[in-house]
Amino acid sequence: MRSREEDKEKQRFLEETEASLKDYRETGLYLDNDDVMAWMDTWGADELTGPPPWRKRSSPH
Repeated sequence: MRSREEDKEKQRFLEETEASLKDYRETGLYLDNDDVMAWMDTWGADELTGPPPWRKRSSPH
């Protein structure tokens, strides 16, 4: 059985997810997974790169 704290955490997660989806639908902006993974591969390296660029979907959903 889940605790009250777990239920609250799940609810916060769902609210953040819904807000993120709403933002994506309104702006079309997203981070490409391959870009993020390539950026993360530089973490701890001598030459850390900057964060990946935002991309914009090409057609509305």
